[in-house]
Amino acid sequence: MAGLNIGPSGLGNHPLVGGGIQIYANKWLSFGGDGAWAPMANESFGYGVKANTNLYSLMAGGQVHIANNSRFVPYFTAAAGGIRVTGKATLGGVKYFGGSENAFAGNFGGGLRAYVTRRFGIRFEATGIKGRDTRIFGRALVGVFGQFGGR
Repeated sequence: MAGLNIGPSGLGNHPLVGGGIQIYANKWLSFGGDGAWAPMANESFGYGVKANTNLYSLMAGGQVHIANNSRFVPYFTAAAGGIRVTGKATLGGVKYFGGSENAFAGNFGGGLRAYVTRRFGIRFEATGIKGRDTRIFGRALVGVFGQFGGR
């Protein structure tokens, strides 16, 4: 299963774009990973001062599906990986400050796959992400998926 996700990141109202892949072990369990990018700030403060901040995540984990014969399949998800936050500030076009931080992170949550056809559909997912020194933040996603091979 491969998919594309878009939605608010839960870090305020910042957009999130990402994608992932899941490989089914059986009809109840799948393993895979996803990556995402959230542009958190791109602000101009006047007097030539600008700030830019981005969040990146790369996670690997699994999903437990509540398999049924319905077009709607709920699931639970958990994953571990890393997050990276980058930021920079410029004054008059000259880089004044810049840096980045990497951290181990995990996520947990659940979702619902709504099959439109036998192989394609829309998924809705809500997860919480926790980094080593960060608070838990929420992520709500709406994505499309395509399923290839057997189910």
